[in-house]
Amino acid sequence: MRQKTIGIEIECYIPSEHRGDIDAAFTAQVNYNRERWNTTTRPYWKGIPDGSLNNPPRGYQGFEMIMPPLMPSEAFKQLELVLDVLNRYGAKVRKCCGCMYIAMHKDLLQSVCSTPLITTSKAKRQLTA
Repeated sequence: MRQKTIGIEIECYIPSEHRGDIDAAFTAQVNYNRERWNTTTRPYWKGIPDGSLNNPPRGYQGFEMIMPPLMPSEAFKQLELVLDVLNRYGAKVRKCCGCMYIAMHKDLLQSVCSTPLITTSKAKRQLTA
């Protein structure tokens, strides 16, 4: 039986001046690599520029953080680490940001959504606080 994994994408703006520090902080927390824009699924978190986020705040750039396919328990542990880094460096979201997309196997939807680990609305509040 195939393992049922989930993947999460976070769209936000990151401060341009802290780009290198943010990359280093992600690398210290999770298996991470910054890449050029691509649609390839990787076995690690990847950070890519996000040109779909128009009109970034002054000094910020569009950024997308993409999780590799992970089991839900590990995915949410790592998500918390990633959100902590984004918060520490002042990442922002606006209405144009999709904020967070979660892709999961349909059989996992009910169990994950009923477990109070972290929710999209909590993540958005963390990034906009």
